[in-house]
Amino acid sequence: MDPSAPRMRLAAAEMRAPALALLGHAQCLLGQPADGPAHVRAVAAIAAQMLDLADDLEDQATQPKESRALTAEAVALGGLVEEVVEAVSVSLVPGRRLFRVASCLAAMELEADRRALRQVLSRVLTGAARRTREGDSIDIGPEIQSGVLALVVVDEGAGLADLRGRVADRRGLGLGLALARTLMEAHGGSLAVESIPHIGTRVTLFFPSERVIEPPMASVG
Repeated sequence: MDPSAPRMRLAAAEMRAPALALLGHAQCLLGQPADGPAHVRAVAAIAAQMLDLADDLEDQATQPKESRALTAEAVALGGLVEEVVEAVSVSLVPGRRLFRVASCLAAMELEADRRALRQVLSRVLTGAARRTREGDSIDIGPEIQSGVLALVVVDEGAGLADLRGRVADRRGLGLGLALARTLMEAHGGSLAVESIPHIGTRVTLFFPSERVIEPPMASVG
């Protein structure tokens, strides 16, 4: 493991929060009469560049086969999702997204590394916030796919291939999701992305059955 990787990840995290705040302010101003709309668009572009740099730093720090030691504990999935939604929402203030979290998540528990899973959710929900605009919806809920519990995040944003002209990276994921995929694989799970320009993006987190403490209801998905 590159000894500089933790510092690079920390720098990426510290850069991401103010960049999201800039993006939220800029999007609010773009929706209102402003004396200098060109300047507001410039602020939004700067925020996007900062987020790109944060993603690039994190991508460089993440090795595809990097091993990670997990500390497993019982994690209330609904509570953790709500915690990350609040953190992303606060960073975007005064910009806003309509996060719609399925109520059935409150009854689900996983045997997982809470810190690592929080990082996964933070990357996925931050990405959804970036692709969407002021007032757009982001849906978060569980599905059962081939007997496997999946947590699905769906947004109605620009889509990965149309996001400021940047495309999915060489590993088939959007920039910023390399670490999330590594952490999901460390849990024995996986991460999948489906994205259509101008339609939206669907990110699916698959958890192996042995990680599920509270069995999901048969009606889910």
